[in-house]
Amino acid sequence: MFEHMPPSASHGLNAGEPIKEEKLFLTIDGYRYDVTNFVKKHPGGSVIRFYCADHLDATDAFMSFHARSERAQKFLNALPKEKVTEPDDGKDPLVRDFRALRQALQDEGAFKPLWGVQILRCLELIFIYVLSVFITNMGFWKIGGLIRALYLGRNGFVMHDAGHRGFGCHIWKDKVWHWFIFTVCLGGSGTFWTNQHNKHHAATQEMGHDIDLDTLPLVAFNEKIADLSGSKFLLRIQHLTFIPAQLLLFFFWKLLHIRHIFRTRHYAEGVGMILHHVLEWYFIRSQGLTCFLYFNAISWAFGGMYLATIFSLNHTHKPVAAKFAPRDWVRRAVLHTTNLPATPFVTWLNGYLNFQIEHHLFPTMPHPRLPYVRDRVKALLKKHNVLYDERSLGEGFQAVFSNLYEVGHPELAKSKKKL
Repeated sequence: MFEHMPPSASHGLNAGEPIKEEKLFLTIDGYRYDVTNFVKKHPGGSVIRFYCADHLDATDAFMSFHARSERAQKFLNALPKEKVTEPDDGKDPLVRDFRALRQALQDEGAFKPLWGVQILRCLELIFIYVLSVFITNMGFWKIGGLIRALYLGRNGFVMHDAGHRGFGCHIWKDKVWHWFIFTVCLGGSGTFWTNQHNKHHAATQEMGHDIDLDTLPLVAFNEKIADLSGSKFLLRIQHLTFIPAQLLLFFFWKLLHIRHIFRTRHYAEGVGMILHHVLEWYFIRSQGLTCFLYFNAISWAFGGMYLATIFSLNHTHKPVAAKFAPRDWVRRAVLHTTNLPATPFVTWLNGYLNFQIEHHLFPTMPHPRLPYVRDRVKALLKKHNVLYDERSLGEGFQAVFSNLYEVGHPELAKSKKKL
């Protein structure tokens, strides 16, 4: 079937090297699919290219993103294919046991929605938002802005669930939920977020692929990234500027999302964003334009700092991998991720994403179900002698800021090596 495939595109590439020919292939569940003509049509964007290398098995990535999508399966079945034996991550005992666990969880209903908890999460958002508007209309717009910042952060966790199609566990219904929760209620582009965030999950801590590593010139989380920066001064003080810099995150984020909506002509998101700002003005219009601007500026600044600081605890201090590094789905998720304690407060503060290892293994699982699979994931990793990295909040912050300092001061790493 692939008689016209260039000889060098066969299964003989060195580990870490992508297919360099124009032809692009994916290996999924023992079949090699020709995706050359499909890449540009892929609804998920360029992320499909991250697995177009002869040594990478995309089976678990496909299952993790598309398990409940009949449309994705139809697209796959329509592609030219041939039976192959390599690569096959399923030969690895850890991956084999992970697939068995995933199937068991599927059979047990772990990928079904927890509507009671999800409704409570939405009621919390409504309460916090109404409180922020009430306080603002009393004339305490600074306090109201800070309360709305909490709302924005909490909204970020809920929309994150919908963006992964785990809020209601239905592809199209979750797209609508995501549009409402994220675009109307938060003022962002759901399609842009999904496209960018799925790259992070598909290529966690992978240089050139994981967009969460694209943090220059202000911050570098790894010495390999620091080598790309021209401003060594900013890196030397990044342990001091990291949290204050997050105050600007949502403003930058807003520009990117608006640009995406214009570039893609996504009219539904354009309408949703306009509706968001109209409602924002309507609810506090009695306080005037100055209050409206301050209210938004305070909430955007501190809401962004809340989310960015929390998420920095999960990956930023972990090692990075080269492009197309030979990693199976389990190690890709686990070895580059840190969990936070499973206490009620930390779970609330993180919107269930303190179970970050479980989330990366099962990205479409509803967030409220992640605590219930934690012990089974720990047992799986212990069986195969793979580290389950869980740290307290204090240890997490210490790891983040120690890493920022060491990356900004490379002479320390050199002196440590000498010792």
